[in-house]
Amino acid sequence: MKKTYLIFLFILNLQISFGQSIEATKIELNFQEDSHPQNLIASQSGFYFTATDGYFDNFGRELWFSDGTLDGTYKIKDINQGSNSSSPNSFTILNNILFFTANDGIHGTELWKSNGTEEGTVLVKDIRSNNSSTYNPPRNLVAFNNKVYFNATDGVNGYELWVSDGTEEGTNLVKDINTNGNSSPFNLFVFNNFLYFSADDGTHGKELWKSDGTEAGTILVKDINNNGNGSLNGNFIVSNDFFFFYATSDNYYTGTTFYGYELWRSDGTETGTVMVKDIRDGTASSNTEFKGIELNGNLFFAANDGINGAELWKSDGTEAGTTLVKNIDKSNLNGLSYNNIFKKLNNKIYFLGNDNIHGTEIWTSDGTEDGTKLVKDINEGEASVWIEKIHVDESNDKILFYTTSTNSNQRILWVSDGTENGTIQIPNVETPNTSSTQEYFCTFNDKTFFSGKNQKNGNELFVTDGTLQGTNFFKDLNYSTSSAPSKLTDVNGKVFFRGSNEQEFGNQLFSSDGTINGTIMVKRIGENSNIDDLSETVVINNKLFFSAHDNSNGYEPWISDGTEEGTFMIKDIRSDGSSLRNHNNKQYFYASDNKVYFSANDGVHGFEPWVSNGLEEGTFMLKDINTVGNGTGHNAEGGSSNSMYFTELNGYIYFNANIPSNSSLWKTDGTQSGTEIIFTPYSGIGYINKINNKLLINNSSGGYWISDGTTNGTTLSDLPSYLNINTNITLNNELFFISRLKDISNRYGLYKTDGTANGTKLLYEGLNHPTISTVSIENLIKCGKYIYFTITDYWYTNVPELWRTDGNITEKLDIDSSLNSSLFECHKNNLFYTTDNNEIKYLNDNLNEPKSLNIVITNNDSLSEYSYKYNLTSSGDNLYFSGYTDLSGEELFVMTPNLSVLNLHTFQNTDKLNKINIYPNPSNSFINIKSGKWFNKLNIYDIRGNLIIKKHIENTLETKLNVNNLTKGIYFLEIISDNKKLTQKLIIE
Repeated sequence: MKKTYLIFLFILNLQISFGQSIEATKIELNFQEDSHPQNLIASQSGFYFTATDGYFDNFGRELWFSDGTLDGTYKIKDINQGSNSSSPNSFTILNNILFFTANDGIHGTELWKSNGTEEGTVLVKDIRSNNSSTYNPPRNLVAFNNKVYFNATDGVNGYELWVSDGTEEGTNLVKDINTNGNSSPFNLFVFNNFLYFSADDGTHGKELWKSDGTEAGTILVKDINNNGNGSLNGNFIVSNDFFFFYATSDNYYTGTTFYGYELWRSDGTETGTVMVKDIRDGTASSNTEFKGIELNGNLFFAANDGINGAELWKSDGTEAGTTLVKNIDKSNLNGLSYNNIFKKLNNKIYFLGNDNIHGTEIWTSDGTEDGTKLVKDINEGEASVWIEKIHVDESNDKILFYTTSTNSNQRILWVSDGTENGTIQIPNVETPNTSSTQEYFCTFNDKTFFSGKNQKNGNELFVTDGTLQGTNFFKDLNYSTSSAPSKLTDVNGKVFFRGSNEQEFGNQLFSSDGTINGTIMVKRIGENSNIDDLSETVVINNKLFFSAHDNSNGYEPWISDGTEEGTFMIKDIRSDGSSLRNHNNKQYFYASDNKVYFSANDGVHGFEPWVSNGLEEGTFMLKDINTVGNGTGHNAEGGSSNSMYFTELNGYIYFNANIPSNSSLWKTDGTQSGTEIIFTPYSGIGYINKINNKLLINNSSGGYWISDGTTNGTTLSDLPSYLNINTNITLNNELFFISRLKDISNRYGLYKTDGTANGTKLLYEGLNHPTISTVSIENLIKCGKYIYFTITDYWYTNVPELWRTDGNITEKLDIDSSLNSSLFECHKNNLFYTTDNNEIKYLNDNLNEPKSLNIVITNNDSLSEYSYKYNLTSSGDNLYFSGYTDLSGEELFVMTPNLSVLNLHTFQNTDKLNKINIYPNPSNSFINIKSGKWFNKLNIYDIRGNLIIKKHIENTLETKLNVNNLTKGIYFLEIISDNKKLTQKLIIE
């Protein structure tokens, strides 16, 4: 117990010496920025894919990897450094290595490989050096005999067949098939230990070729159309001892028999390459786009015999065994589209069919006519589904696809086990709107990972086991859209603020109790609605009073108790627009005795004083003070009194209002009958302040009035007329304010007053400042027993200085370029403010110089290098601020300062800390520890004083330690020698 206590005291002292380390939690609200995952492909150890950082475009589309866990999902490498995309493509796996094409911005798009690590992701070979952006990259990559084959050109030989073993020297041209041009090998596939493909040697046209990987072994299989026009069209499908394809042998110039494009088969030999059947007699083709699949030794495909339209056929490779399975559309129209999708699962095939009754839907077939049927009428009636891909999850016996349906025009995720009841929609997951050529599903470790979109996160990674309850959001790779929290207001220990979590919803009202789960959008006020950014917010009855518009009523007064039903517009004061000032005109509110006083325009009377208790019936105009003149009401009816400077004194609210003759002092008890004028000086009045239970009222022509709130009790003050008091900062019954100096124009000083000339004192005049010639004093804030303020040049050309005064001693505390009123907050008598080097500093009554807080973000992120921390707001035990990170954009952060540490300001340590040298520091892998003393023990403590690592070593002056198991944060390294301890701070990135 005693040892733990000593360690705690030591760490407290160490924190104060270096600046206290404090944990802050990022509260993410806006996850909308898309990462657009594409090109998913599974390997033995995980799956590869590409993703982008979207709008902010810090690294473009690059290569990612996942082992199926959150922590194991990461960007492998920024291949094309900076905001440009390397656009990885053409993925193929060979021996658990990914081969692909990418553009590093230097070599153009070339062949790359990756083992899933940054250092293992390398360019294989610059095949065509000095290539331009118009160069078609290597493509159609296929793994064969422990090598990768593909179509590429080196700029000399045209587009030909290439091979790579993954090394630069092992990446070579296999054969220059067309010595006078491009042979353009395409549709590469493996069959019976040979690589087959279509190619054009410049003599025979596009025909069938094969290769054993050698130049001599790369040969033409058969010249099907022997007139040199080429015969092949479409891809190849392997089934049992043959592979099938579509070809034509027609020679239109010799008068031979015309077949059109029909079904052919091949066993890989010239004699074994034959037409299976002339399905459609004459010169017409039974299909021009070969689509099909193998099931149980039979080929299933779409064909048109000229009688039944395009329908489902099957073939065992013989003419007699090539037959129509079912005429799905009996109206002689096409039951299958030419560009169909074919998949198989559990001895059945799945495809898109249209029976001219249900529209295009998913069908299934076991190869028989009776077993070929509609799975489910997803888009009921004649409406068709819109499906571009069907993914087969063999681990869970499901197919997955995105489609429109009866209940949604959006393409939503569906899963099916092949039965009508087992075909269900997975709500809240929409299509990623990815090009149909990109793969956005892959199955790994009995789960399917896929690209999807929801309202909260945008287009990101999801995971499913094929069930409704087993479909979940997996990981948000890119969430850099800002929620931009602002107008933070403490309401009884909770913070209310303005922010955005969905781009289409505009700025809405949020609240936070300082936890992630306790931070919610209180209410969606309206589509693209807005809480006015300039207008004030105030609190009455533990509720937030604010200005907002809901797209229907303009800017009007709203109130919120933190619940959806308790958040509403109080009253539509002006039905044809906004009753409150907004945008570039700040709306002021004054709260007193659970009522809010403000100026509003109902469209008839101009801007006049109003009051509200938070209910519609309790919201009304106090008095139409200015009834003449060219006002702002309908048809220029009524003028505006523009009531302002509301101030409470002895149970009444006093304010400035314009009458036709001049500005006057008014008071109200919150009722219409109790609203009356107090006095109207000849020259009018300005600001109203309160001091020593009296009103101090600015005389527009100079000088001040002092008032007890009655007409007879309002008299001229003896305060000097050159003073300009426009503040309500009071300390010890004295008013602190900034005003120009006597007999000196454009020079200002800090004053205090008790309301009398004798009690008025100049605290700082700044004429003799050593570096600033025209001192400007700004940003007064009261905290503890001091008034803090900033000093800068009138033209803002100097670095601001932080000062404070208690009314007697006025002293300089800090100098920093980021000092700004929006960055100050008093939290339990501690002044917090931000600096331009990502720090938050603090001061209190016990400190005569600022101390730094080292902010450690607990949830796997860090503030950006150039991020400012805005909107410091105290609420309960928490201190909130908004900050910017590269991952999240501008979001809300919360921390709980340890006040016992903040109020300590002395530190003694007899050991010299500089006798320990840790490098690198920060680190995320290994650290080297070097000391001027021999040591044989080392300990590492976390920021709370918990012992994390304890190690005994031989006496040494230097050692190396693996710290890659430590999570990101602040630690303290302690070495021990002869029972003496030396300690140094360690930062883990």
